[in-house]
Amino acid sequence: MKLYLIRHGETESNINRIYQGKDEQLSAQGKKQALFVTQRLKEISLDAIISSPAVRAQETAAYIANPHDIPIQILDELKERVWPKEFIGKPKNDPRLQSLRKILEEKDHTEPDWHYADEENFTDIKNRCSRAKEYFESLAATHKHVAIVTHVRFLKLFLCTLLYGEKTTAEIFYPFFENVSVNNTALTVCEYLPELAKERQWHIITINDHAHLGEPHRQLAG
Repeated sequence: MKLYLIRHGETESNINRIYQGKDEQLSAQGKKQALFVTQRLKEISLDAIISSPAVRAQETAAYIANPHDIPIQILDELKERVWPKEFIGKPKNDPRLQSLRKILEEKDHTEPDWHYADEENFTDIKNRCSRAKEYFESLAATHKHVAIVTHVRFLKLFLCTLLYGEKTTAEIFYPFFENVSVNNTALTVCEYLPELAKERQWHIITINDHAHLGEPHRQLAG
């Protein structure tokens, strides 16, 4: 079974570097990006399209689903990291939020179960990745090609989970997050081979394939 992991299309908050809530919609460019990746996937016989519950992800998934005439499944595990509510709608360069985020990320390293308020911590997101991985594995008997629409931080941590399993730590994840790009609507392809030994069942085939976007539509991950 192959998974086609897709970061949602661009939003205005991506452009303006603002913390997003779940209701953020695609920008005009994000809709174009969604059309481009739809063209890229239309010849693949998708058995399922699974989306994060966020509006921007569902909008992207709707474009992808259109040529395939199959319903979109919503999976809560695919949502982006939940930051404290006080972050939402505010710029990422806000000095107070930058200081608070630094504390949160330090705690990810030193106390991965610690919470500041109503946000998710590193362990919460890692557990979501593990649940998603188990769910995808359960589809292998009946599915060959599955499109997954999600978010940049979840996607990167999911890849770490495939590589390192329960050994995944913040020390492993943060360098990966900072140094591996995943553009809006880029394709990351993984393959699950259940017939192999457990430690060899998952393979990452490609990361951040955004050839369908062309230079005018490429954005830095963030």
